[in-house]
Amino acid sequence: MARKKGPGQEEPASWLATFGDLATLLLTFYVLIYASSTYQPGDWETAQGAIERMLGLTPGESRVGLIERGSGGMLNAGTEAVPLLSMIITRLELDNPESVQGMEQLLGLAGSTEYGENLGISLLEKGILFRMEEPVLFRSGGAELDPKAAPVLRSIAQIIRERPWRVTVEGHTDDLPVRTGRYGSNWDLSGARAAEVVRFLVGEGVAGGAIAAKACGEYHPRFPNVNEEARRRNRRVDIRLEYED
Repeated sequence: MARKKGPGQEEPASWLATFGDLATLLLTFYVLIYASSTYQPGDWETAQGAIERMLGLTPGESRVGLIERGSGGMLNAGTEAVPLLSMIITRLELDNPESVQGMEQLLGLAGSTEYGENLGISLLEKGILFRMEEPVLFRSGGAELDPKAAPVLRSIAQIIRERPWRVTVEGHTDDLPVRTGRYGSNWDLSGARAAEVVRFLVGEGVAGGAIAAKACGEYHPRFPNVNEEARRRNRRVDIRLEYED
């Protein structure tokens, strides 16, 4: 028996059913986006194992500083079957044999016990970043390249050459005042280091018009300058390679 509408009563709002369906669909849509933009907790460890096998290292020998998690979204199911080098080549389209050779050499150097965690590689949204902490390139307080830095920089030069990169070399220091009379401030020291790296890369055939030096001083630390270990990690040179759209 149909109910009669009493005085003052309104018809049920029919739009509520449509609104409820729309809200459910939107929620499902956002859940799908979130699920597709993340990776499972074990994927990075799987990728690290592939890196170590590719370089012929024993487990843990890469010191984990080899490749940093700058782009977690790249790590998807099945990473174990895709060596890190192939992932980088696919992401950056490094189809030039010389560039691929440079990346292989750089990965080998990064995985060596000589450099350990002092050399790192991070994937950027449109390129790649090479991070070299002070012991790799310079002696403390100086801006003259250490001879052992040559293999690292030559490998990077191989990657840069004949590619349409925008290259920025950034010099970084800790927050302690400069103690030598040659450099008046951390700005001077970081700029001198960046310029020295630029000169080396240009000498290796990198086009001077595509590369720039940048003095960052102590103003972009990776870690709070609370102890000597953190300050040591902040004294570094970053080389950013970014490609045009």
